[in-house]
Amino acid sequence: MKHIMNYQNSEEMLCTLEMADKEGHLPEVIMESFVEKPFTMLDLWICREYFYRLEKDSLLKYPVLVTHIALICAMDGKLDQAKEYISLLGETPR
Repeated sequence: MKHIMNYQNSEEMLCTLEMADKEGHLPEVIMESFVEKPFTMLDLWICREYFYRLEKDSLLKYPVLVTHIALICAMDGKLDQAKEYISLLGETPR
């Protein structure tokens, strides 16, 4: 189920995420858009609202998205919240 191929612009990306959110498959579309293909930090920032909508269950199902949401939080100045998200991944090995 590939929903996203190539975006022409940020508006198209936002529309796709909005539709995915309404249809109940936002985590899968975010995975396709921000894990399975390259993206820019600007794209990540523009789409941050959709990452903030992800439930904890989705983050546990797709732990790679924890790094994305933690980065967004850090970029947004929410460092304590970023640390909370990273704690979902467990202890960092030494």
